[in-house]
Amino acid sequence: MLTGALVAMKQDEQDNPELFVHAAQSLRELMDRFERMKVSEQADQATGDDAGNTEPKRREYAEKWTRLKTRSTCFNQATASWAGTIDPPLLEFLADTEAFIRRYQARDIFLKTKQAKVMITLDPMFENLSEDEQQRIALEWARLKEFFNGVAHHSRTTRPETESALEQLEIFLHRRLIPVEVANKNALLAFIDGVEAS
Repeated sequence: MLTGALVAMKQDEQDNPELFVHAAQSLRELMDRFERMKVSEQADQATGDDAGNTEPKRREYAEKWTRLKTRSTCFNQATASWAGTIDPPLLEFLADTEAFIRRYQARDIFLKTKQAKVMITLDPMFENLSEDEQQRIALEWARLKEFFNGVAHHSRTTRPETESALEQLEIFLHRRLIPVEVANKNALLAFIDGVEAS
């Protein structure tokens, strides 16, 4: 995917007017793959992976809204307006609305936790950083992801902007991707002690 983005960026805009979109799509997919990596079952349960997908719930909610307008006596079909005392169907829908809003609020928490989870996947030493530094790194990931998502959906961009974002992502990944052998600091120190003692 990274190679595909690099190849796309080498093309001329006259030959391929969609080259930024193609590159951004590849980079967005690459970032998505990192976000789908599993750290551990406990971490996945803690982030509530299903909380990130709100589309099925949104469709279900829209269907309930359509049904409500045929069931509630508070809705006037002729004037398409609401009036009167809240009846049981409307009361049920309002309770569902509260749950729906809570789900979107939970999604914000989920996304922040998901970003932190990605950082831990890339760099096991991430948890040893200060909270401010962890937040700064997670926000940098989110900013790059938002940029590539936008360009992949045809947001306006320029070659310098896209090349800069690509370079920032490469630097970001190089800084985070450390050899597995040094992922566990205690194991590394024990190994060094063992070598020095022999």
